[in-house]
Amino acid sequence: KIVSDYQIVSFNITSSEYKEIFDKNEYIRVDDKPKEDDVTSREFATALALRKIFKKLKIEKSLSFHSSIKRAEKFEKLNVIVNDKLKNYPKVETFHVSSKQKTSTRNKEMRSFEKSKKSLMTNARCLTEGVDIPSIDCVAFIDPKKSKIDIVQAAGRAMRVKKNKKFGYILI
Repeated sequence: KIVSDYQIVSFNITSSEYKEIFDKNEYIRVDDKPKEDDVTSREFATALALRKIFKKLKIEKSLSFHSSIKRAEKFEKLNVIVNDKLKNYPKVETFHVSSKQKTSTRNKEMRSFEKSKKSLMTNARCLTEGVDIPSIDCVAFIDPKKSKIDIVQAAGRAMRVKKNKKFGYILI
């Protein structure tokens, strides 16, 4: 077998889940002038949906793909906050790689990602090709992708064969 089977999944956050978190959150700020590092409700809901898929499908390792390095870095930071503040959701160790990093730094991040139990690696276009980590069981397209080649390459990260791996999951 060259590649594992795959499933395309979509999870959402219900209004009641979002409202419950929103109502309990003492850190919400409403401002006429949003700041660059503000988190949108869509980004927040996406982070929670990813946690749900980790739990329901028993995901151990996921790559998330973003439209820019800045957005990938922001999503990593958001997931650190979710780990810290929202105890109802599975804790997921987060990592980030980008073309701005030295190769040695990227390699170190990848090794740490590979060794951790439940983990998420955020990136923009750094991991679409040449990554062979069979333990990756999910890729998440956090931002829309237009390139069919990029989509196929990225999806392939989750379809590497691993013992006892039934499916590679693609979260959209």
